[in-house]
Amino acid sequence: MLGCAGAPVYGGHYHPVPVGVSASPKTIGEEVLGGMRHVVRAEEREKGISIAERTEPLLDQSGFESMPLNTPGERSVIAGLAPFQINALGQDHKLQYWFYDPDFCKCAYEGDEIAYATFQQAEKHQSQEHNEKRYLVNSERQVYWPMNTQWEPVEGWWTPDTRTK
Repeated sequence: MLGCAGAPVYGGHYHPVPVGVSASPKTIGEEVLGGMRHVVRAEEREKGISIAERTEPLLDQSGFESMPLNTPGERSVIAGLAPFQINALGQDHKLQYWFYDPDFCKCAYEGDEIAYATFQQAEKHQSQEHNEKRYLVNSERQVYWPMNTQWEPVEGWWTPDTRTK
């Protein structure tokens, strides 16, 4: 959409186009797409940090070793690992488990099969505690409406008939 003087309008904001230059749909589309990518990256980063805040204390408790990733050599160790997920890698007929955090601690956690099994138990326990807390909060929000039968309120409580009397 074009505003005054042929300036394109994006989200209610005018973006002037220099005289003699026309705004092509490709340029506008690229600008919108670039903005959307920026928003998606920011949302992914926030989601990753949230996962890291919940997961990393459990990794520490479970016996995983934290490794800072400050140098290019240290960062090459984690090349190809999916961030904010447990990655399993086989080495010498053993599995090693890695958790790569590029945003929150800028580190990687490494653990063996025992550390991973301990982590799974801790994660399951944390999930159960979270569900119990949510159940208690929801049960506190429930409102009790006394009823004689399934659909008839107890006398004395507000009903549409008592409002007009």
